[in-house]
Amino acid sequence: MSVLLQDFSGVIDAVAGRVCERLLGVYVRYDDGRLNPGVFWMKVVDGPWHRFFIDLSIGYLRWNAEPEPYKSDLDDPDDYPVIDLGLRHNLHGLSIRSAVMEQLGAGPQSQGCLTICFAGSRVFRLIAGGDLTALSIT
Repeated sequence: MSVLLQDFSGVIDAVAGRVCERLLGVYVRYDDGRLNPGVFWMKVVDGPWHRFFIDLSIGYLRWNAEPEPYKSDLDDPDDYPVIDLGLRHNLHGLSIRSAVMEQLGAGPQSQGCLTICFAGSRVFRLIAGGDLTALSIT
């Protein structure tokens, strides 16, 4: 396992210029039925899986490369449903122009932000920190 860019800003060169083969989102289901984004697994063509996740205890995003998705991330569909975001948002087969993790703001109000820019001006953006976790795919 290689862990990179934990708790600080930087470019994720390991995915830039690669092609997205799969993008899975593992969500947290609350008692009231709401779903909150949690862990994301992205497979690049001819490369490893990349795991992007939110450390809610400190409100930062983290990233690491793995040969396969963790079974524990994918084996509880009732409480942690898996959504094929690549299929849903037509991201499979698109080239990844850039992937950047950065901190927005400072101090206790700071948030972690992951932005993955795909070919065709498609953007995956995850913001986490404080009481906010938001995912947008445009």
